[in-house]
Amino acid sequence: MIVDFNFGKGCPRCERLQKDVYDDPAIANKIQRDFITIRIDLTKKLTEEEKKLGELYDFKDDCLLLFLDYNGAILKDPKGKRLCFVDAVDPGWFVEYLDMIKAGSGR
Repeated sequence: MIVDFNFGKGCPRCERLQKDVYDDPAIANKIQRDFITIRIDLTKKLTEEEKKLGELYDFKDDCLLLFLDYNGAILKDPKGKRLCFVDAVDPGWFVEYLDMIKAGSGR
C-alpha cells in the first residue's frame, strides 16, 4: 500500500512527486497494477480516520509518503531503513522501491 499525505499545488515536494512520478505513464501503470494507493488531501479538513492514520505514523500535519504492508506496518528496505519519506523522491529510485516491495523484500 502507498499512502501519500499530500498538499498538492504550492508544495514543491508534492508538485515534484506528481510531475516526476505520478504523471509518468509507466510508473502510474505499475502503481495501479501492483499497489493499493491512498492519497490524503492535506488542504482539506481531515476525517477522523485520516487523522488517526496520520497520528499512527507521526506525520505532524505535513507531507508524508508511506509504503505499508498488509498489516499497516511501514515497510523497510534491505538495510532496515523505514520506507517513509517527507522529501521528493527520484523517479528511478521510486521504481526500484516498487519493484523491491513487489518482490517481497520490503518486509
